[in-house]
Amino acid sequence: MFCLNRASTIRRAVESVLTNDYPRVELVVQDGQSTDGTLEILQSYGPRIKLVSEADAGSADGFRKAFKRCTGDIIASCQADEILLPDALAQAVANFRRNPRLGAVIGDTDLTDASGVVVGKAVSTDFDLIEYLFGNYSPHFCSSFFSRAALGNVGMFEDDVVFDCFEFEIWTRLATQHQIEYSPRTFARYAVHTEQLSNTAEAMLRHLRARERVIRRLFSNDGFFGSNRELRDRCLLNQYKLFYAHASTYGLFDACAELQETIRTASAGTANADFATRWLLQQNARRLWIGFGHLFPPRAKRWILEQRLHLLIRPLFIGVTRVILSRYHREPTGEGEAQRSEERGKLMICHEAATIWSGRGQIEEALGSWRRAEGLADAEIDSMACQAAQKAPSASSSDLHALQCRWAARHTNYPWVKLEVLPRRRPMRVGYHCAWWDSPTAAH
Repeated sequence: MFCLNRASTIRRAVESVLTNDYPRVELVVQDGQSTDGTLEILQSYGPRIKLVSEADAGSADGFRKAFKRCTGDIIASCQADEILLPDALAQAVANFRRNPRLGAVIGDTDLTDASGVVVGKAVSTDFDLIEYLFGNYSPHFCSSFFSRAALGNVGMFEDDVVFDCFEFEIWTRLATQHQIEYSPRTFARYAVHTEQLSNTAEAMLRHLRARERVIRRLFSNDGFFGSNRELRDRCLLNQYKLFYAHASTYGLFDACAELQETIRTASAGTANADFATRWLLQQNARRLWIGFGHLFPPRAKRWILEQRLHLLIRPLFIGVTRVILSRYHREPTGEGEAQRSEERGKLMICHEAATIWSGRGQIEEALGSWRRAEGLADAEIDSMACQAAQKAPSASSSDLHALQCRWAARHTNYPWVKLEVLPRRRPMRVGYHCAWWDSPTAAH
């Protein structure tokens, strides 16, 4: 836990960890020299927590210091505005005991307002590195538990870690070499409110620039994916879009303006240019919709949501707004082709990742990624998956047979013909030809 001036919620967070069902816990707290009473609350716990209060360079530095002080076999995070549910630690430990080779365990998360009242739920799923890189999926960090050995194995305790995006660093490093298991249970509660540090333009853009560095490293000569500029740029463009949508939601218009220019520059001269322009028009219309909603008093807004009238109004409002905006910005054509190009780029990364995992002997991870790449409808790529499946310890004979039949159904186009009965005249002479008759396999 790292914190600064969180007196209103810090006790609730600390108690949620110390009163958990699992007894063998060390709570490492890094305080950035709070002045609002937070430090006094933390000091009241005495030796029950491992407290250090000193100046830091921000949240990333606070995380780095707390992270490197942890000594447990499993490392997790609970921030001052978060709550760990009573059985979370025991359940996470049980998952690691069932499968000691796990790199991480992730679960679901309750979403709360600033006062801790549950307002929604974030249901996670199996971790998908490609969807994560494309900004379409992200597990909640407060409901994630990490093997210290696995973190050490991927270099998270080394000096080259980019702590300005520590979550992104952990997931992208861990997912390339270790299994991440999804447990369908709720582990924690996460507060969503406008005062969060991540909802400031400065912090958001700093975080994005750090992600850029990590992605460029992943797609470098020494990185996991190797040097592949096209796929690298696709990942970067999707990250820019993710942060633009977030900035737009929280009214960070300075950040929106900077990201809008970044998106246009990143997509210029590529197949994504028209799609990016269309997407920006959609996001501008969405931003106006959010501003339109703020015009209503809270009670009226709540009534509209309860009656689900926004589901009728929103499409019409955004559609009309896009038409108006397109008069000032050329609305591109060929959206379908651009979307197909973007999807194909994502599936090609799946194939690239599968090839790498297969070469490293991580067959289950490779097969999962090749299943994603089936949308390419490429006979050779799907054949590679069939070949790799024969090395999967979990694959039975029936599994392999079904996979081969699936390949044949998708990639062979021989028509069914009715065989005619041959007349009984004389025996037919059948010849067999094979390039390796002299091999031990053929002899056997």
